[in-house]
Amino acid sequence: MWIICWVGAGLLDSSLLAGIVGKTRPCGIFGKTRPHNSNTLRNALRNRSNPQQDGNCNPLLGIFNVDFSYWHLLAAWHLVRTRSNAAGIDGLTCELFAPVVEEQLHLLFRDLMHSRYFPKPAKGFHIPKKSGGHRSIGISTVRDRIVQRFLLQSLNPVIDEVFSDTCYAYRPGYSAGMAVAHLSEIYTAQPTWIVKADIEKFFDNLSWPLLLTDLERLQIAPVQVELVEQQLKAGIVISGRYFNPGKGVVQGNILSGALANLYLTEKVPATESIDVLFGYEGQGAHVYFQAFGSLLNEPFVFEKRTGRPPTDPVNSMMSLGYTLLHQNIFSLVQAVGLHPHFGNLHVPRKNHPALISDLIEEFRAPVVDSLVAYLVNSSILTLEDFTPPDGRGGCICSRML
Repeated sequence: MWIICWVGAGLLDSSLLAGIVGKTRPCGIFGKTRPHNSNTLRNALRNRSNPQQDGNCNPLLGIFNVDFSYWHLLAAWHLVRTRSNAAGIDGLTCELFAPVVEEQLHLLFRDLMHSRYFPKPAKGFHIPKKSGGHRSIGISTVRDRIVQRFLLQSLNPVIDEVFSDTCYAYRPGYSAGMAVAHLSEIYTAQPTWIVKADIEKFFDNLSWPLLLTDLERLQIAPVQVELVEQQLKAGIVISGRYFNPGKGVVQGNILSGALANLYLTEKVPATESIDVLFGYEGQGAHVYFQAFGSLLNEPFVFEKRTGRPPTDPVNSMMSLGYTLLHQNIFSLVQAVGLHPHFGNLHVPRKNHPALISDLIEEFRAPVVDSLVAYLVNSSILTLEDFTPPDGRGGCICSRML
């Protein structure tokens, strides 16, 4: 079964970029890297009033782990200018920004080099959706859009390497037409089920920690990760009210599409063996339970999950919680008329309701594990509330809550 989740498409006009920076002999992220001179940051900033005097871009290495100069911001500005003239929260359109662009880009360059740059909240508004409800859109200031465009141009080559060949949204050189052509090849070659799906409020619910971890795994410069984090946390102002939900990316932010693609990229390498896949599942469970054990206050100790029988108080509480949760989900499944033994992730077996096992997974941590941590760390239950291990090594709770 092929599942297609289409979230949009964005293209970079590389010919336009080449035209913008071709006269200034770009280096680093926008072109072939040239040997750089030994000018200090002070000299580079001193010469900013006449950046074309020698035709060099004076790259400053070691800050972004890439060549970075005034010319990169200038190239980013030209790309921003060709997209939208809209104003952000400061009321400045691209048209108003243009007469002072040289001065503003030099100031922006200096702020970035001295870690004095901070983005402003996006100017937000709602647009209706065909399916009902509304979508929140945010427009950053022109200054922030220039930084976003610069970050996108520097990150795109690195991010693009981790995308699969079936990812077409928000990628330079890829289009909706190419996605349709690829789909047609698959559809005509063999009988295929096609499911068109949409992730509800996907952009609004991206986890910042997971997204930033994905960026760090790309081994990009830490300052680039910090600048992206600033953009994520800048917030949005809608009808005069400031919002910062602590998650998600603003739709309308230049970085949003690429970050959404990165977030959706599979985190586990593809494998042809089910045994290898089970190995990844086991590794993930091991890491999770290690982290869970570190959250618990002494004298409670949790080293690993043991269920039949549970060999310590924490496992005892988890086993009881999972059993009660299983029975509740079983009842709900029967109440809506579904067959509890027809699952997708677990193999149906005699006396094993596979669908219940499928559904219970996403509720274990927020319902049971969080309750166990609360009971332990709030000292509602103590070690004296549990029996010593029996003949089988099992431990049970002897206290009625």
